Amino acid sequence: MNEIRYSKVLVVLCCLALHIATLSAQNDSVRFFNEVDTSFCKVHVGQDVRVGYYSTGEIYDMSVPQWDDCEAELVSGPHSTRSSRTSFVNGKQENLSLHGNYYIVRFKKAGWVTLPSVRAMTGGKMRTCSTMKVCVLPAENIEEVVCSVSTEPETLRPGEVFKFVLTCNRHPDESRPELEHPGIRQLSFSTRYSKKDGKEEYAFVYRMEVVRSGSNIIRVRKLTFGGTDYPIKPFLLKIDGETYL
Repeated sequence: MNEIRYSKVLVVLCCLALHIATLSAQNDSVRFFNEVDTSFCKVHVGQDVRVGYYSTGEIYDMSVPQWDDCEAELVSGPHSTRSSRTSFVNGKQENLSLHGNYYIVRFKKAGWVTLPSVRAMTGGKMRTCSTMKVCVLPAENIEEVVCSVSTEPETLRPGEVFKFVLTCNRHPDESRPELEHPGIRQLSFSTRYSKKDGKEEYAFVYRMEVVRSGSNIIRVRKLTFGGTDYPIKPFLLKIDGETYL
């Protein structure tokens, strides 16, 4: 009888140990990492860069990066974010739900820079993201920069929705140059990047709507390369039946 009871207790203990091991494995499957937005492929001194710290599990507490350690200037953040992503690991598709914070920073010097480490309570324990190095290139030489603006379509009428496109052969310091546009409503913003025959093109697309007739003018603000302003003449919209000075 004692042997039977001992066997039952052993089975219960084994099942409990298996359950704990399963929970531990589940927790260990949580990934906590940092990431640099390289949508435009390169990072330059003085350029706005998005640096994120993400986990595949819920985050209950997270330390703050020390940006001075990598000679970076904090522009804004932290910004809380949630997103989903599809990845492939060993040929298998994974649908990940990411939680975390991101920061907008500007690096002050060229060379290999190690991002600051961050600790977070996620997946049932305190975790430290692995270190990551980023190659920061020197600030852009403004003499080699060429920017232009246009509308899609070229001819507009009041009340129409159109795209105002700022195109440059280099990425400016700001990840989103600002516009001054009285009398025009901005609806959305997007970016485009292309590279052909070794030539790069960065396009910043502002979807807009004319809400009043008259002399509508768009001015580009905060367009800098390596901290140097790039001058863009005010853009005068072409509206059917109207003539501008």
